Amino acid sequence: MKILKLLFLLLIIISCSSSRDIKLSECLEKKEAELLYEGKNVFEETLIEFYAKESLEDCYMSYFKDLTLATDNLFLLESKSKGIDFIKKLKSLNKIKTFWKKTEVYEDEEQYFPKKGKYLSCLIKLAKTERFKEFLTMLNKDVSVYVPTLAGSLYGERGRETLRKENEVLRIYIAFHFYYASILNNELKEVKKTI
Repeated sequence: MKILKLLFLLLIIISCSSSRDIKLSECLEKKEAELLYEGKNVFEETLIEFYAKESLEDCYMSYFKDLTLATDNLFLLESKSKGIDFIKKLKSLNKIKTFWKKTEVYEDEEQYFPKKGKYLSCLIKLAKTERFKEFLTMLNKDVSVYVPTLAGSLYGERGRETLRKENEVLRIYIAFHFYYASILNNELKEVKKTI
């Protein structure tokens, strides 16, 4: 029964993403749009497998809760090979700099943040609510956001509503700037430990 649920959810994810490719392709190169959808799908498959909830929305809520509380689940989720493999793919295609910029946050410490410009402008253009557009616009002006605080604001009924309204754009943002950015930032920390 669990396998049947998983296959059903994956079918929904794949069918939904293929019909929306056209929108991202209007303001990004086709390959970049494909990578965004692929990355979102890999992330959501990982959420479904990891949290094993009734719905994808419930998996997101569990993820937001873990982010807010900084639980050990985050390390376990980020160590899943699908996410790491997707990062390796982005690196091999030289696309890390398309979606993130590496910024020094403290003396001798760098982190990845959303890259301003064409990519964020595209997400702004496709955002459905003024509130989310304003948030993305702030990011496009180099304002950084503390992920646990943002995750906390998305947890609960208000977050479910936002997730439903923004759907694809928010889910892409979460996949790339919560999940994959965390994997990249953890890699930076590991490299620093070896130096």
